[in-house]
Amino acid sequence: MARPAKGPHSAHHMRQCREDMAACRLLAVYGTLRRCDPVALKVLRPAAVRFVGPGSLKGQLVHLGAYPGFILPADESGTPPLVQVDVLALRDPQLLYELDLYEEYNPFDVAASPYRRVRLPLTGSGDRPWVYVYQGPIARAKRIESGDWCRERGSLSARRRLPKAPRG
Repeated sequence: MARPAKGPHSAHHMRQCREDMAACRLLAVYGTLRRCDPVALKVLRPAAVRFVGPGSLKGQLVHLGAYPGFILPADESGTPPLVQVDVLALRDPQLLYELDLYEEYNPFDVAASPYRRVRLPLTGSGDRPWVYVYQGPIARAKRIESGDWCRERGSLSARRRLPKAPRG
């Protein structure tokens, strides 16, 4: 498995994150980085991110153990299932770089990375946030029928709130 760029390639990776954020500062998160999961409070720095609102993406969630994977719909015919997401506005390219490391995404070796970061349209919106799409094996992964990681974890009633960063 390819590890994200560190060491001599980290400057190139950081430059790529700056370019990517110039194109779009929005990120859609569907799993452990959602506000309902305590991991989000450990990984996301409140000064570097602002919660924009809920949203949904066409796709499916699969259970990979302690976290889900988002996969694109296999069949475009019919109505594809929806995945519930939190939409975040990133303020700092360093956070995008850290999230790439967290997701083991290497922009210089995408094929060997378990995830790839792409822009996808939110349903009912013109926004196209970044999202990490799982591209690893799913043969034994159980589909999360609700498309909602928070509901899967049974934590909708106990939502933790990601602090809102001041606008500006």
